[in-house]
Amino acid sequence: MISRLTRKQLIAFFLVTGISIVLMAASYVRIPELLGIGRYEVTVSLPATGGLYPKSLVTYRGQDVGTVTRLTLREGGAIDAVLSIDEGVDIPEDARVEVRSASAIGEQYINFVPEGDGARTLRDGDRIEAGAASLPVSTGVLLESVNDLFTSLPKDDLQTTIRELGEAFSGMGDELGRLLDAGTALQDVADAELDTTLSLIDSLDPVLAQQVALDPDIRGWARALDTFTGEFASSDKVLRSLLESGGPLAKEVVALVKDLDQPLPRLLTDLSLTGQVLEVYIPAIEHTLAVLPAAIEMHSAALPPERRDDAYPEANLSFKLSVNNPPTCNTGFEYADQQRSPKDLSPAPLPQDSYCKVAHDDPRVVRGARNQACPNAVGTFAADAAGCGLMFQESSEEDAEGQVAFYDNSSGRVMTPDGKFLRINPRGQDVAATWQDYLIGLGQK
Repeated sequence: MISRLTRKQLIAFFLVTGISIVLMAASYVRIPELLGIGRYEVTVSLPATGGLYPKSLVTYRGQDVGTVTRLTLREGGAIDAVLSIDEGVDIPEDARVEVRSASAIGEQYINFVPEGDGARTLRDGDRIEAGAASLPVSTGVLLESVNDLFTSLPKDDLQTTIRELGEAFSGMGDELGRLLDAGTALQDVADAELDTTLSLIDSLDPVLAQQVALDPDIRGWARALDTFTGEFASSDKVLRSLLESGGPLAKEVVALVKDLDQPLPRLLTDLSLTGQVLEVYIPAIEHTLAVLPAAIEMHSAALPPERRDDAYPEANLSFKLSVNNPPTCNTGFEYADQQRSPKDLSPAPLPQDSYCKVAHDDPRVVRGARNQACPNAVGTFAADAAGCGLMFQESSEEDAEGQVAFYDNSSGRVMTPDGKFLRINPRGQDVAATWQDYLIGLGQK
């Protein structure tokens, strides 16, 4: 009679034993894999087994993903290798199939190498034809090739090489040991970073493809660079001379800049004022530019082209006797009754207000300054800007500080570096904003 405690112990023992058997079958015997649970099958057509056998490993990117379940001989000598691959492993349909050897004594396995973009992955029941697979060199062929290689080597030279290698590595045991240890450590790091390395290799594909696409441009840049450097080489003497004289030239430029430190602001200020005056007198300037070519042509016509090569060319001159027609004008000339000797070469001030000051309809000097048309009022004439209402005069203000010239576009007042003010106020016209506006306006009119 079994006691109740013993019965419970037996039941617990049988339960533990059953669970252990199930776990062992799932983990070691791999019964789910044998039954096809969590797996999918792919058939690979091979021209020969290449040393494969059932239970051979299947790898993808160096990782175990399945096994070879069976090999079937087809008509014509081809081999169908049925692969059982773990579900969840996406292998590109266009991947290359390679039969490799894990060691020198055999242990072949199948390895998938991705090549394309992997748009579609392998599925249960897919078939890969023989053209996408490659087999390793058979051991017999390898041994024959090695034997032929050693047979072709001259024995005397080979003995010399072996002797020299022995002498080279003699006493290098510790160094070779450290080298092998370092190589092993490097291999361990490479194994740990395998996924990163494979990702880097995959990422290099578009980069290299881009470089291939840029090949014509890169070659063109290289040719241009070659031409450029060739010109540099041919101009070596000139460049050396330029570099040698560059120092003194730079010193002269610096000295010139220092010399222009004072007069340059004044010059720019004067040019600014000149630009403002030119803006007002644009109509007169345009008229002058229109008449000047005709006047030059008339002057050149005095000497015909066919006479210019003569030893004594003759010019066409027209003399007209006109006594007091039109009559001379002395009104308005302060020094009309004075005559300076031609021998007097001393400086003399230019007259500031000398022109024929008679009525506009007077026949004397009808083209004189008094009949100059005002640019700002049609039908009015004056000898100077003041007569037209244009004020280009100095102000008596002396409140300038520093040596900086500025222009006030609201009042038309310009301060020169010496502290004086000039006022530009064309009557009936708006004052331009800046001196650049005068130049731009001059170019547009």
